[in-house]
Amino acid sequence: MEKIKIGIGGTHSTGKTTFIKRLSTALTEKSVDHQIIGDLASKCPLPILRDHTVESTLWIASQGINLEIEAGHKHKVVIADRPILDCWAYFNAVCKGQYPETNPKLQTLKSMILNWLPTYDLLYQTVVNENIPIEDNKGRDLDIVYRRRVADEMTAGSVLFNASPKLLTYENTDQELQFILDQIEGAIGKS
Repeated sequence: MEKIKIGIGGTHSTGKTTFIKRLSTALTEKSVDHQIIGDLASKCPLPILRDHTVESTLWIASQGINLEIEAGHKHKVVIADRPILDCWAYFNAVCKGQYPETNPKLQTLKSMILNWLPTYDLLYQTVVNENIPIEDNKGRDLDIVYRRRVADEMTAGSVLFNASPKLLTYENTDQELQFILDQIEGAIGKS
């Protein structure tokens, strides 16, 4: 049995979860065994968002890795809602330059990201669209400057860690959904 892991990242309120729900529905309709690893930040017992620390980022990253490993042993398709690159973007949006490069925790985080990114068969990054209003719920930070900073750090992290996520925009979701479904069918075969 072949398997495939997909990471869909990007700053909050850019359509990640909506896209993942559409993908999950399509996979369910095709009877494809899959697991979604959801956003772990809300479960983190340490400060997050604008209060991120290297410790909270390590916690989120390590929990994500653990859950992806577990899901990969149980399911044909694993979908990470916020792959490990997101950890770097949210961390750097707040903490860039606050830790010396020689800090062992920062070095551990960078090593985790560098070594875990290649485990994604498909990697996507959503794009901020300021013309689409975001809901004032779920504890999300509505500040567009902060959201842009996270998005910029996602792009910078992609360069730093030599990742090449495909861009997922509001305009190409149907096309990319079909592309992902075709890739899954090619990887695991027809159900």
